[in-house]
Amino acid sequence: MTCMDPPELTDLQLAMYLNDDADAAIHAHLTRCPFCRDRAKELAQEQNSLRTALHRANCPDADTLRDYQFGLLSGHETGLAELHLQVCPYCTHHVATLREFVADLERLEEHDVTEPSMLRRIRWYLANAVDGGLRLGPSLGGVRGGRDESSASYAAGGSSEAGEGGEIRIDTAVRVDTKRPEQRVLVGSVIGPGTEIDDVAVGWSADLWLNGALIASEPLDDLYSFRFVNLRPGSYEIILSGPNTKIRVPAVAVK
Repeated sequence: MTCMDPPELTDLQLAMYLNDDADAAIHAHLTRCPFCRDRAKELAQEQNSLRTALHRANCPDADTLRDYQFGLLSGHETGLAELHLQVCPYCTHHVATLREFVADLERLEEHDVTEPSMLRRIRWYLANAVDGGLRLGPSLGGVRGGRDESSASYAAGGSSEAGEGGEIRIDTAVRVDTKRPEQRVLVGSVIGPGTEIDDVAVGWSADLWLNGALIASEPLDDLYSFRFVNLRPGSYEIILSGPNTKIRVPAVAVK
């Protein structure tokens, strides 16, 4: 097919038409010419695709949206995600779809579906403070006994939500740095499914956040322990990441 009323409209003239800036002659030409109308439709599709791509360039990735849904982002990251969701219909739809997907999985589990679900394979956890004695590993034992020490334990999972059964436990201890009394040392260990003491903690790491900023990131050692130094007193967040596992520990007090 060729233009029915040569010369055919230029891309600039078609763009003016799509932006409601075309004059009467361009409108008259498009009324007469199916060839140029088809070109205008193609250009409109290209523009829409480009707008979508440019808009989504600023969108969080799928992992971030997933972690937002499960409450595993830091406080600062959660705030950024919520601000983005207020203006982005694409990500809002993504999160809504994820919620529906998770709800469907939970309904299947309520009916004793034996096949492991996506939730059980991936394992997302939000840890809560618990009472009880610490089960300290060797890395934590080195900070015991100081009069300025404080300690806390956190638990995630359990029979209702743990990915493969059992509870994941995070024990932490804090002491004053003997060389720099104004600073603190925070150490911790992770005990639970997938963190057996004979395994090597390959792929596990601990991120430390304070007031919305990432302060430090450390790989877990062979005993699934971590250590952060040169800390000021404050309320920190720890995010532990491992193969198919992510654990958020909010409000870790460093006094």
